[in-house]
Amino acid sequence: MGIDRRRTKAYSPQTNGMVERFNGRVATEVLQVCVSSHKDLEILLRGFCFAYNHRPQHVLGGITPAQCFTSWLEKHPTSRNADHIKPDSRDIMKQVDEILYYANDVSQPDI
Repeated sequence: MGIDRRRTKAYSPQTNGMVERFNGRVATEVLQVCVSSHKDLEILLRGFCFAYNHRPQHVLGGITPAQCFTSWLEKHPTSRNADHIKPDSRDIMKQVDEILYYANDVSQPDI
């Protein structure tokens, strides 16, 4: 597949700019929300991934990561995972809204 493995120091921007940017956004936008269970955190992370993948990115020329990946799969149909079941992510955003609504009532951790 033409992949070149390069070892770099962990947490350095040279690792992968898109990954570092995504992880930074998770830390600033998702992990700041206090939730009451691991299930709620998982729903928040899935919702964040859905929103992130459907938001146009300047680095990708103004298209969304989902559009970029879909066009790549059209060019490389043999790379498609036949067992993949696409989740209905629109429903997860309703769950995210419900969690964010009551997340403010969860007590803040003592620092």
